Amino acid sequence: MSPNSTAITRQCMEADSSNEELGLKEEEAERARVEAETRAAELAAKKAKKAEAEAEAEAEAEAEAEAEAEAEAEAEAEAEAEAEAEAEAEAEAEAEAEAEAEAEAEAEAEAEAEAEAEAEAEAEAEAEAEAEAEAKWQAEEEAEQLRAYAAEQAKERERAAAKRKAREKAEQRMSVAEEKEKEKLREEEDEE
Repeated sequence: MSPNSTAITRQCMEADSSNEELGLKEEEAERARVEAETRAAELAAKKAKKAEAEAEAEAEAEAEAEAEAEAEAEAEAEAEAEAEAEAEAEAEAEAEAEAEAEAEAEAEAEAEAEAEAEAEAEAEAEAEAEAEAEAKWQAEEEAEQLRAYAAEQAKERERAAAKRKAREKAEQRMSVAEEKEKEKLREEEDEE
C-alpha cells in the first residue's frame, strides 16, 4: 500500500470512529433529554396532584365552614321564628282583649241607643197623640164654625127670599093698581 492509501484508510477509520462517538453522544443526549422530560413530567404531575389535594382540602374546609355558617343561620332563623311566633301570640292576645273591650263598649252603646230610641219613640207617640187631639179639637171647632156659617147663610137666604117675595108682591100690587088706573082712564075717555 502506498502511504497515501494508508493515510486515507486511517482517516476513514478515524472518521468512522468519530461518527460512532458522535452517534453515541447524540443517543446519550437524546436519552438525557427524554429522562429530563420524563422527570419534569413526573415532577409536574406530582405538583399538580399536590395542588389538587390542596384544592380539595381547601374545598372541604370551605364546605365545612359553609355548613357551619348554614347551621348557625338556621339556628338564628329558628330563634327569630320562635321570637316572632311569641310576639304574634302576644299581639293576637292583645288584639282579642281589645276586640272584647270594643264589643262590650259597642253593646253598651247599642243598649243606650236603644233606650234613647225608645224614649224618643214614646215622646213622639205622646206628641202625636197631643197633635191628634189638637187636630180633632180644631176640626170640631171648624165644623161648628161651618155649621154656624151655614145656618147664618141659610137665614140670609131666607131673608133675601122673603124680601124678594115682598118686593114681587108689591110690584104685583102696583101693576094691578096701574092697570086699574089705566082702565079707569080708558073708561073716562070712552065716556067722553
